Amino acid sequence: MSAIIHGIVAGTIYPQSDFNASQNEHGGWSGSQSFIIKKGGLDLPAIRNLFPAGKRATDLDPNCDAFYHFLRLISISNVSTVEGGYTKITAEFVGFYTSEYTVEDGEAVAVTFPTYSLRGTLSEEPFQNNPKWKALSRKERNSLGKLATGEWSYIEDPFSAGTYVLAVRTGEGSAGDDMYSVRPSGDQLASANAIEFAIRLSEGVSTYKLGSYEWIKRWEGEAGMTDAQLNSLSRIVEPPGNPPTPNGGRDWMMTGANQEQSGSDATGEAGFHYQNEISFLLSDRGGHDSFLQGE
Repeated sequence: MSAIIHGIVAGTIYPQSDFNASQNEHGGWSGSQSFIIKKGGLDLPAIRNLFPAGKRATDLDPNCDAFYHFLRLISISNVSTVEGGYTKITAEFVGFYTSEYTVEDGEAVAVTFPTYSLRGTLSEEPFQNNPKWKALSRKERNSLGKLATGEWSYIEDPFSAGTYVLAVRTGEGSAGDDMYSVRPSGDQLASANAIEFAIRLSEGVSTYKLGSYEWIKRWEGEAGMTDAQLNSLSRIVEPPGNPPTPNGGRDWMMTGANQEQSGSDATGEAGFHYQNEISFLLSDRGGHDSFLQGE
């Protein structure tokens, strides 16, 4: 406690001189301040009703700098007993201050300046997603698919040393060795890339590492996600903020939408503060599948 309070009155809160606030990288603010009440005051509805979620910091403490009128109560982070018959309540606030507005659903909505980030990622992808696989003929992709599932094998041609062919295991010979039936020439692999895939599949390798990028927008404001943003999830769209786009026919797909809301209908201050984030994934060469991921 910052000072001894003489003649403390039950049912009254006494703001302390420990208010502090800070601004984050998105332009949102958070703050805290403690209040002293007479011990046992929490039993009084009149005291508890003074701390509803959404209460302005300047209403709880009329001496608070008027600049912080936008800070609203989000939680009580600590309640402790103080020597002398007092209870100390620590309140936490969130909010944002901005003169920026964006038009959403025909109304001007206050928002902070957004921040954008670019993050490189590596994912393990099946060969079927590789552009070199997609460039193969349908017949070669079908043959490689049977090799991948184990239905066919890739073995040295029993009639031509040093040559490998697709074959089907037919059983076990008298010496305990595997017996194979070589597939017809129409099922065999002709292109160099198809043969390279077959070599790797026969060695148990079926995935490759795909390098990609994620573009993320974060902002705070008095409104959450718009209908248009929510409807864009899993769709090929142009991200906000002018992200870099390498060549090769790549495009972006919205892959994430996160929203955290402060406030509730019970307080009459529904959704007074929102923290929003949307993310987009850059495709491999050739772009995302517009048939599956487009409108």
